[in-house]
Amino acid sequence: MSCVEATAERELRDPVLIVEVLSPSTRAQDLGVKLPAYRELPSLRKIWLVDSTRRWVEVGTREGEGWQGRDVIGSGRFHSPARDADIPLEELCEGVGV
Repeated sequence: MSCVEATAERELRDPVLIVEVLSPSTRAQDLGVKLPAYRELPSLRKIWLVDSTRRWVEVGTREGEGWQGRDVIGSGRFHSPARDADIPLEELCEGVGV
């Protein structure tokens, strides 16, 4: 999610939210390479890491010069300021085991 329009190459500039779905085959790359690069983007405020095999989301929030993470599991929920709504994992992860 970005507050500016995408380029012709469909690249979003200055994202404020990134949602990364972690699959077993890409998890190491997503967490070891992509996540640190995302955290360096100055516009970014939130990162949602969504597990594809169970109901688990890590909600990362920029706090000053660092990041805070909060695990949400099972039937939990978290707030999305962008949607001004709570996101229940039962809906976000529909069809995924607990």
